[in-house]
Amino acid sequence: LQNTYCLHSSDSTPAYFSSSDRRATDTAMSMKAALALLAVLAAVNLASAVRKDEVTLTMVNAGTTGQFRLSMSTANANNMTFERVTCQSEVLNDCPQQRVLKDDQNDFIRVNFTLFNAKGPNGTLATFRGLTPIRIEARLCYTLTSATDRAWRKKNKAYPRLSQNCPRLVGKRDWNAASTGNATQLGLDNSGSFTKDFNTFDEIPDATWFASLWVYCNGPTEEQLCAYVSTEKSTNTSAPNPNQAYMQTQVVMGVTTGMKIACGIMSAVGPLFFVIFFIADNLHYKKTGKPIHWF
Repeated sequence: LQNTYCLHSSDSTPAYFSSSDRRATDTAMSMKAALALLAVLAAVNLASAVRKDEVTLTMVNAGTTGQFRLSMSTANANNMTFERVTCQSEVLNDCPQQRVLKDDQNDFIRVNFTLFNAKGPNGTLATFRGLTPIRIEARLCYTLTSATDRAWRKKNKAYPRLSQNCPRLVGKRDWNAASTGNATQLGLDNSGSFTKDFNTFDEIPDATWFASLWVYCNGPTEEQLCAYVSTEKSTNTSAPNPNQAYMQTQVVMGVTTGMKIACGIMSAVGPLFFVIFFIADNLHYKKTGKPIHWF
C-alpha cells in the first residue's frame, strides 16, 4: 500500500498527500533552487567578465599618440629585399603594385618602429596613467573593411579582448629605455623592428591589415595596455596619421590534391558497400531463409 500523510488545516478538514506527491513537490522545489543558483552564478560571471583595469584605445590614446613612427615592409624568401608598404587604401585589390602575402609562399612581414617624439617627463615615453613600460608587441589588425559582417574582427571591445581585432603577433620584446643602462635586457635604442615568416601563420583569409605597436605597463594588479600606435587611417581628418599604410593577404586553398583523392575514394566506397551488402544479403536469405545478422 502507498504511504499517505494526513495534515489538518485550520478548519479541521484533513488533507491527504501520497509519498509520490511529496516526492514530486520536492523535485520541483529542487529544480527551482537549481535554476535560481544558476541565475546568480551567471550574474556573478557577467559582472566579473569586465575587470576594473580594462581600458579602451580611446583612453590609452589620450596623451600618448604621436610618439612613434610605424611602418610595414614585405619580402619573399627568394629575394629578401624588403619593400615598404605604401598602400593608403583598406579596400581589397586597390593597390595591385603591392605584394599580396600568403602563408605558403615564404613571404615575410616586418614592422618597423621609431620612438622620435616622447611626450613624458624628461623625454620619457608618455603612458596611460603614467605607468612604467615593461614590454612592446607588434601586431597585425583587421581593417574596418575586412571586419564588415564579422563582429569578431571589430575593435569595439575593451582591452585585452581587443586582441580579437589584432590576432597576428609579429613579435614582442622587453622594454628597456637606453637611460637605464641595463645591458641584461634587450634594449630599445629609439628604433627597431619585428619580422615574421608568414608560413608560421595559420588560416590567413582574404583581408587587409594595418600594423599596430602595443606598449604594456605594470598596472595596479596586472599588465595592461598603456601606449599604442598604428598605421590605421586617423578618424580625425584635420590630423591625418603620418604612418597610414595597409597590407593585403590572400587565402590559400586549404584542400590539397591528396585530400580530394581521399574524398573521391570514400565517396565511392560508401555506395559500393551498400551494393555488396544488398547482394550478399539476398544470397544469404535464399540459402538460409534468414537475413544477415551482424551482431
